[in-house]
Amino acid sequence: MTNTNSGTGSIIKNLILLVIVLCLLAAGYFFFKDKLFGSRKEFHEDVMVEKITSMGKLELVKYSMKDVIEQKEVRSILPDKRILFVAVGEVTGCIDLTRIRKKDIVKVGEDSITVYLPQPEICYVKLDHQKSKVYDVSGSWFEADTKDLVEGIYKTAEQRLLKNASEMQILPKSIVQSVLKDDRAVAFLNSYLQQFKNNRNPLLTDTATSVIELTTTGADSLPQEGYHLSITPKRIVITGRDAGLFYGVQSLIQLLADTKTTGVSTLNCMEIEDHPRFNYRGMHLDVARHFFPASFIKEYLDLLAAYKINTFHWHLTDDQGWRIEIKKYPKLTEVGSIRAQTLVGNYKNRMPKTFDNTPHGGFYTQEEIKEIVKYAANRYITIVPEIEMPGHSTAALAAYPEFSCNPKKVQKVAETWHVFNGVYNPTEETFHFLEDVLTEVMTLFPGKYIHIGGDEVPKSNWRHSKYAQNLIRKLKLKNEHGLQSYFVERIEKFLNENGRSI
Repeated sequence: MTNTNSGTGSIIKNLILLVIVLCLLAAGYFFFKDKLFGSRKEFHEDVMVEKITSMGKLELVKYSMKDVIEQKEVRSILPDKRILFVAVGEVTGCIDLTRIRKKDIVKVGEDSITVYLPQPEICYVKLDHQKSKVYDVSGSWFEADTKDLVEGIYKTAEQRLLKNASEMQILPKSIVQSVLKDDRAVAFLNSYLQQFKNNRNPLLTDTATSVIELTTTGADSLPQEGYHLSITPKRIVITGRDAGLFYGVQSLIQLLADTKTTGVSTLNCMEIEDHPRFNYRGMHLDVARHFFPASFIKEYLDLLAAYKINTFHWHLTDDQGWRIEIKKYPKLTEVGSIRAQTLVGNYKNRMPKTFDNTPHGGFYTQEEIKEIVKYAANRYITIVPEIEMPGHSTAALAAYPEFSCNPKKVQKVAETWHVFNGVYNPTEETFHFLEDVLTEVMTLFPGKYIHIGGDEVPKSNWRHSKYAQNLIRKLKLKNEHGLQSYFVERIEKFLNENGRSI
């Protein structure tokens, strides 16, 4: 009996061990079968997203940016503190996916959904502390004083990088992915289409269907600045290069003119092939006689772009007003930009003359001009600034009479239209002044041409100027007309040496 019981107990123990081993094998198979046998599970379900609980920011575009920043601290007794700083940094544009809401997720057909993404935004501004540097410090006598200036300029630099990124319109460029080397046409079209985003108009917002396509493929056969616009029942294709592609976008926007009021885009099928007859297509605006604010200048540029004008002649100075900030000569705008009153009616036929008794003034800061130059460039418009000389200079001479032929004579900004006798005296000091002015002008306007006027120069003051008459004899000029030519040619030489033309 003892042996029998012992054998039975051994069998039971072995069975228990076998069960345990089998359980372990089963568990191992369950947990490791995917790795051992390469199997996978597939699920096919019609799922509609109801809620997004955790998402992040989708980076779309990064821009490396550089800016030269001047900051001043004005003091009443001590000299002003000034710091010049070269800022180098990176700006990142992104889409914040956490802002997607249930209403932005729309089911399309049986097996797909469309998600309307939030507007892109600038999410990161990072200043490169290694590449950024202080260029110059003045008016700071103590180390602690300098430290405060430097700390302050770093904060200002990040704000400026953010401001510049906004002005350069990098966000519209991040909405559409493009293989084009020049994205100005894409950015402009995106900016235009954003106003219709809330209309849920498939033509304008459903980018998944690629309704509007901008391409350079096939553009080699088109003339310079030409484009081809094709509208079919299913898609719109604009073919062109650089400015040509942009002009094709302008034509499309004109065809969409009714959309602003009706919210509906209905286009007829058509084929348009277009190119300009003239390489130079310009418009002129005189802001010296009558000032227009920077906001109006941008509206004016929008009109020029719509008509495919590529040059803006900006008449910035004349007898009746000086409209551009020149940092080295602040009185040009402090004095020269304001006239006491303006003649009412026709100059010749109204006697006695009637004035409005209202001061008229205004000028563009260099920051405003930089914005306008960028705004124009994004529309393929080159700005040609005009700085009048040697005549049409009454406003400048009212500010700095030492450059006139009669330095002791009190002068004022002209209040009427006329060709005035006041002209620059052709001294070395005058040429240094004008070269300084043009140097600042060239830093603002990157175009090839600088307009200097050069016409309507009364000669009476030169005839009575001892310096002018001595110069005529020294240079062996024939008369005052020869002096006018000398004046223009000397300024032209200076501009040519700096890579510009008149």
